[in-house]
This record gives sequence, C-alpha cells and structure tokens, in this order.
Amino acid sequence: MNERHHDLDEILNVATNAAKHAGEIILDGRREALWTVKEKGSAVDLITEVDENAERCVVDTILKSFPDDGILAEEGSERPSQTGRRWIIDPLDGTANFIRDWGLSVVSVGVEIDGDFTVGVVYNPFDDRLFHGITGRGHFSMATV
Repeated sequence: MNERHHDLDEILNVATNAAKHAGEIILDGRREALWTVKEKGSAVDLITEVDENAERCVVDTILKSFPDDGILAEEGSERPSQTGRRWIIDPLDGTANFIRDWGLSVVSVGVEIDGDFTVGVVYNPFDDRLFHGITGRGHFSMATV
C-alpha cells in the first residue's frame, strides 16, 4: 500500500467520527419525528430529510480532513478523487426500519484506496455499537462506543 494515503488509523478515526456524528443526527431525527418520507425511485426505495442531513454531516466531516478525496454516497453526494482514496457512504442504511422505529438502522462508511476496499465502519446509534475493520490487520473488531 502506498504511504501517500496517510495512516490507516487516521482514516479509521475520521470514518468513526463521521459515523458517530451522523448517528447523533439520526437519533435526533427519530426523537423529533418531523421528517417526511419520499420515494427515490420506487415504493421500497425511501428517503427522509434525516438521510440527507446525515449524509451531509458524513461528507463534511470527511472533507475537513481529506479535502481531495473522492466521495460516492447513497443520497447523491459524489466527487472524483485526486488522491486514490474514495469514501463510500450509506448515511442511513435501513431507512425503512428508521421510519418504522425498529432501531435497526446504521451508518456505513467504507474507504477504497486505489480500488481496494481498505477501511470499513458500521455504527448503530440505537444501541451505540460500532463495528470496524482494516484490511491487512488480520482482525475485525466490534466495540461498544
């Protein structure tokens, strides 16, 4: 792996912080329940303002640390990479569960470096559990945050 891509621990830290901040938005949105549900393309492909706000939060958090990185996100944020890194984001994975208040929704943030998936973070704000992994480290860890 090319060292120009920064320390994988730094990338993991940014991904974790982005997911946790988006998780706060999701919890606030669930408590307030003032959002509307829209269809993106079909009756089963749904979106709320919470999805959009969480995505904006994740993207902003990433770009503060890595302004030249690429983005590919579920709700439409996209930009090319100038570094070989691309962040792949689903800011509210499980929107239908969120709408029904089932507590089974997560924030998913992955990082691809030169076409290889390298770092992944999945955060469930409803039970405050974080799962993360880094390719090549020989482990996948789960932690209560």
